[in-house]
Amino acid sequence: MKKIIITESQLKTLVRKNEILLNEQKTTTKTTSEVKISFNFKAAYAVNSSDPTPFLADFTKTLLEKINSAEEGPLMLKSGEMTLFSGTFTAGASNTWLGKATPYDKENNYAVAPKQNLEDPLYKKNVELALKRAQAFRPALFNFLKQNKISDSDTAKVAFKTIVLNTGGVKDESRDKTKYPNPGQFMTVTLVFKYKRDMITATETIITSDQIKTYTDVKPNMILTGSYYTNGKNSLGMQAVNDMFVKQREKLPKEMWDAKHMTAYEIKWNTNVVKDPWTTPILRWVFYWNENNKIERAVRFVYNKKFIPNMNDVPQKEVALNDPEMLYYFGIRESRPDGGTNYAKFIQPFI
Repeated sequence: MKKIIITESQLKTLVRKNEILLNEQKTTTKTTSEVKISFNFKAAYAVNSSDPTPFLADFTKTLLEKINSAEEGPLMLKSGEMTLFSGTFTAGASNTWLGKATPYDKENNYAVAPKQNLEDPLYKKNVELALKRAQAFRPALFNFLKQNKISDSDTAKVAFKTIVLNTGGVKDESRDKTKYPNPGQFMTVTLVFKYKRDMITATETIITSDQIKTYTDVKPNMILTGSYYTNGKNSLGMQAVNDMFVKQREKLPKEMWDAKHMTAYEIKWNTNVVKDPWTTPILRWVFYWNENNKIERAVRFVYNKKFIPNMNDVPQKEVALNDPEMLYYFGIRESRPDGGTNYAKFIQPFI
């Protein structure tokens, strides 16, 4: 048999390559455990309240039962590392406001409702209330769950949705249950949990805010973007809060309340980009329209560490409609500092 003689340097090279290959194989075969829970729960709110306290204990009991029934659930729960990875919170409301029937999104069996006047102010009050309930439910739930060592996460991808349900135009307790068996007040959740150790991977960038000296230091993979329109919806088609569209469109003819007229554009940190992603969004530009189908001004809002629910309290200033920073963020996905496709489609034609 012919002997193959290699040097010590060559041996080290072969060993190193073999280790890299083994590590790559481990990476490609690695699976991350997760637990997904979905269910609908009857809610019981006080009139015009978004406080879930009256039903939170029962909701939590049901959630824990479903976790313990899931394949990976008991093991993840016992580990103390169970952490929210993503979720959707959908809050419901009955189609009534102050004793008056309102339009609604879904029939009582959750079928799509016939076309209705969704600009009705009473319907909008129901949507706003339901949205507040969905948004308030998340912190309340996880404050309750911490005793079970289940954690929320700042990096979790979470959506809040609303449904105004047809209950015959009356409150849940007054509805005809033979015709309308499903209550209008409910909370539906879809929650995905992972082990805390699996939430951050080696391929994700973690930086600190002081590493960013100017806006051009922010790169496309660092942020997420979102937008709002005169139809009252965001870029995901979900109902927006009034601050995002009502004043912006008030001079615009109603036939132009659609998904073609942008009322706000915002950026927020992507998952695990900063160590302290304390607020979303980071920046927001709000656009005000005039009666001639033109954008008359743009206002830039800067969000700080103190959560500010009222836009009037947020540091703000009026900027030019061709402001370089705004253009940079409009075009960041395409690496186009001129604003790219979004600016060309939603802003430029209306200046």
